[in-house]
Amino acid sequence: MLSGDKAITKRVSGVLDSLNRKLSRLQESEPIELDPETASHLSWNQVQHLLGGAFRRRGYGVRPGPSDAPVDFILEKNGERTVVSCKQWKVWEVGESPLRELYGYTTGIGAKRAVMVSTGRFSARAIDFADRHNLRLIDGRGLSDLVHGN
Repeated sequence: MLSGDKAITKRVSGVLDSLNRKLSRLQESEPIELDPETASHLSWNQVQHLLGGAFRRRGYGVRPGPSDAPVDFILEKNGERTVVSCKQWKVWEVGESPLRELYGYTTGIGAKRAVMVSTGRFSARAIDFADRHNLRLIDGRGLSDLVHGN
C-alpha cells in the first residue's frame, strides 16, 4: 500500500499522462518517445510537445513565450516564473552569447530562473556564465532525464 503522498503523486501522474495522450490526439500527433540518438532529428512541434509535457508533469503551468523573445516557454509554479529557451536546440555547441541574451530577458521580466535546453553541449565559457548567473543548462544527456521524469 502506498503512503498518502505517494498515492496522490501516482494518481496525478496518471492524470497528467492521460492528458498528454489527449493533447497529442487533439494536436494530431502521436505521443513521442525520446531516444538520445534521434533527439536532434525532432521537429520543433515535437520538441514543444515533449518539453511542455515534461514541465507540466512537474507541476508547472506552461505557456509559450512571446515570439520576439529569446524564450520558448514561460513556466509558472508557486508564484514564481521560470523562462526556458530551446532556441539552440540543434546547435552542436552552445556558446556564451545566447546565455547572455537569455539572462538579460530573464532579469528584465523579473523571472526567478532561466533554463536553456540543447541536444548538443555547452562551451566552457557558457557553463562558466551559467554558473555565475544561476542559469540551468540541460544538454543532450540531461534532456532524456527531463522528459522521462528522472
